[in-house]
Amino acid sequence: MIDPSKEIRYTYGDDLRGKKILMIVTGSVSAYKAPDLARYLVRHGAEVYILPSKEALKYITLDSLSWSVGGRVIDRFGYEAGHIYLVKDMDLIVVSPATANTIAKAAYGIADTDATLAIHSALGFGKKVLFIPVMHENMLHNPAYKEVVDRLRSYGAIFMEPFIEEEKAKFPPPRWIFIEILRALYPKPLKDMRVLVTAGPTREYIDPIRMITNRSSGKMGVYIAEQAYILGGNVRLIHGPITLEPYPRIWRRRVETTEEMYEEVMNNLKWADIYISAAAPVDYKPNKTEERKIDSRLNRYLDLELILTPKIVAEARRRRKDLFIISFKALYNVSREEMVEKAAEHSMRYGFNITVANDVGDPSSGFEIDTNIVAIVDSEGKLIKWISDSKWRIAREILYIASEKLSLH
Repeated sequence: MIDPSKEIRYTYGDDLRGKKILMIVTGSVSAYKAPDLARYLVRHGAEVYILPSKEALKYITLDSLSWSVGGRVIDRFGYEAGHIYLVKDMDLIVVSPATANTIAKAAYGIADTDATLAIHSALGFGKKVLFIPVMHENMLHNPAYKEVVDRLRSYGAIFMEPFIEEEKAKFPPPRWIFIEILRALYPKPLKDMRVLVTAGPTREYIDPIRMITNRSSGKMGVYIAEQAYILGGNVRLIHGPITLEPYPRIWRRRVETTEEMYEEVMNNLKWADIYISAAAPVDYKPNKTEERKIDSRLNRYLDLELILTPKIVAEARRRRKDLFIISFKALYNVSREEMVEKAAEHSMRYGFNITVANDVGDPSSGFEIDTNIVAIVDSEGKLIKWISDSKWRIAREILYIASEKLSLH
């Protein structure tokens, strides 16, 4: 049998390599979105199996589900205890979408359908079960619903916080569910650690519509915040104008100017155990910002006096000598030797625990793209590691290195 899912496996990455995931699809109209999620997980390397309830098949066909995972669909259990052998082999069971009816039955051990029978077996095996609730918002506030959720959590089940839109808990984007899946599956080296992250550029205004800024997209900082969440951290993200929407369950504050970012960081500094300065705040700002738009017809030349903005990460070190700080250093068109040298100088001058240097002049590294080439240097100026990879994977590697160093403190 030809498996049409093979050709897309690993096209987004290998975060789920070797993982077997059972998707239980229940009777919500949003069941039609299940193939999108399944394909997304396959693209990250997972081996996905799908078990639809009879009610789910009112909204999605077996053919569509089968196509999405290369035929690995179980449409019914026979008399051979299939629910036991199927669930026993899984790394994670994802009930997506999860209706209020299915959640209530799962909480009280009612196994009157193939879907609830599989959930019942999974909880009995102590498997990780992740529920993605989908229902009208008022149902979420029903005391009975809250009771069954608390009951299931006491059994070890995991609930993704509902994505509320138009007074409904809707089916979240696959990327958000993917983040919760990784959080369920990955080890937690940052468990209970308070991680403060900055991301993206800042803007300094010449007049109400003209500004000085840079090309930073904020992707590196957003990925670091999301990976810290996956690895068990309690995360706060402070960011400028960015191109990537962060996972909404992460606390965040949006700022515009370097001064605003400075104030937010200083306000959160006492809270933090780790501060990761991945932002690219503007170094200079106009000495004066015009209150009205400058009329270009009246000003053929425009002279600007620029003054330095606050050095946020340096001030963070001055205020918190004990804080574990990771600083990013952007360089332009330098050799690898110079990259390490500059990173080492940066780390030792300010006393940062780790400096991550990258060359934003390299077309495969730096601003506005998904890949990066970085040199990671410790507080003594020694090279820890060179990494050339996606920003998503680099973010995780930086956090693993940080967690190892923190464990040695």
